[in-house]
Amino acid sequence: EKISPGEIHFVKASGSYVHIHTEKNRYVLSQNLNSFLMRINLKELVRIHRSYAINIGNVESFDDTSLMIAGHKIPISESYRQEFLSRVRLL
Repeated sequence: EKISPGEIHFVKASGSYVHIHTEKNRYVLSQNLNSFLMRINLKELVRIHRSYAINIGNVESFDDTSLMIAGHKIPISESYRQEFLSRVRLL
């Protein structure tokens, strides 16, 4: 099933699987997060945690430690915070 990049809210890693969350569905792929991000290569997807990548255009709010997308609270790790903040400032 094809998913357009704008439909993706966030991607969550769970071991060797990625869960792709969209507005209507959740899809599971047998692939790790690094491989998925390299393969899909979307500038809209920003890694914010070792287990999460988010669609920067769907961020509703954020603080120092987490952000909200479609009612989901997602953690922002310290090691990825600067990259996230630099991308948010560009918007």
